[in-house]
Parts: sequence; structure tokens; C-alpha cells
Amino acid sequence: MLISWTFKCETCGKQNNKPVKLSDSQYDWVCDCGTPNVEIFGSTITTGFKLILRSQYELNEIRDYNLSIVFSAMAVDCELSRLFIKWEKIKSLRDYKLPDGEKIESLLRQYPRISKKLKKVCDILYTEGIQDFFYRNPDIEISLAKLIENFSPKSFYKDIEKNLFWIRNRIVHLGDSSFKHEDAAQCHNIANILLGILNRMDLSKREQTL
Repeated sequence: MLISWTFKCETCGKQNNKPVKLSDSQYDWVCDCGTPNVEIFGSTITTGFKLILRSQYELNEIRDYNLSIVFSAMAVDCELSRLFIKWEKIKSLRDYKLPDGEKIESLLRQYPRISKKLKKVCDILYTEGIQDFFYRNPDIEISLAKLIENFSPKSFYKDIEKNLFWIRNRIVHLGDSSFKHEDAAQCHNIANILLGILNRMDLSKREQTL
């Protein structure tokens, strides 16, 4: 899978769009001016982050709104899995055990429903609870309330499932291709906010752990 990425030449400043693989941690390219450039993707450039860029590309450039929705949901799902696996591995190491990848994946499969998977990861990252998180981050609640009708922190998990993943399901399960730009833009924005929520929670968890 390729992600369209915009790089800026170190010498001439020209912006270049390049196809980056989902698995790339580094990208080497040569500008039209002849300057070789090397781009290093840090730890914050996760698979979820790359997928949300692909969603944006499908939304604004290709205008494949249904595929944009699929990538938005995929971005969140991938980030949830990454964080679950990451912190289960850290838990094993803190218990002086080697992480068992197969066992961790088996634990992850216990949460096939996205609302339960989202809740589990949020509980791992932010032990004070989701309502406390929104109380301390009112800007995020305001942003979600603009996108989701009757949004409430109390129904956060179900609201996300209904307004992002149920729409994704209609595309991949039923072949519904009737969604428009405004539908895809809303799903993209919801997913982008969710990635921000998970990033804030992960940072809080890291600060407490270290």
C-alpha cells in the first residue's frame, strides 16, 4: 500500500509528492534540482498516521469518498491494535518476561467489536476513565460535538462505533457506495480527532510509566 507524501527539498525548497510504503521508516529521494534527500519517519509517524493521510488523499485528490471512509476507520483500528500490543509488551517486560507475540495477539482478538476494543485501549492508557479525560480536555469534546449529533462522553464508545465504523461496515459488508464528500469528510475528521485522543492518552501513560 502506498501513501502520497509531500516532502520539501533541503536545498531549493521545492515540494515533491512521493509514494511512501506503509512499512517505510525512511525514504530516500532526489529532487529535480539534483539534491539527494533523506526523510526519517520518527516514532510518531505510525501506521495509523499514514493511513489517515491516505484517507485525506482519497478525500481531496482522488475524490473516492467511500475508500476515504474505509481508510479513516482503518487508521483508528490499526492505531488501537498498535497501542494494545505496545503496552502489553511493556507490561511483560516490567514483569521480567519476554513478550509472547502470539499470546498478545490472542488477547487482542478478544475484542472483535470496535467499541469494546476502543474502551479496552482507553482503559489501558488512561486509568482515570474516559469522562475524566474529557473533563480535562474540553476542546476535544467540543470538536466531537460539532461532528456527532447528541455526543456525550458517557456514550463515547458507542458514538464512535456508530458514526465511523457502522458507516465503514455499510461499504465493506453491503457494498454501499452512496456516500458523499460530506460523509467522508466527517468520518475523516472523527478519525483524526480519535488519533489525537489516543496520542494524548499514550503520552500521559508514558509520563506516568517513566
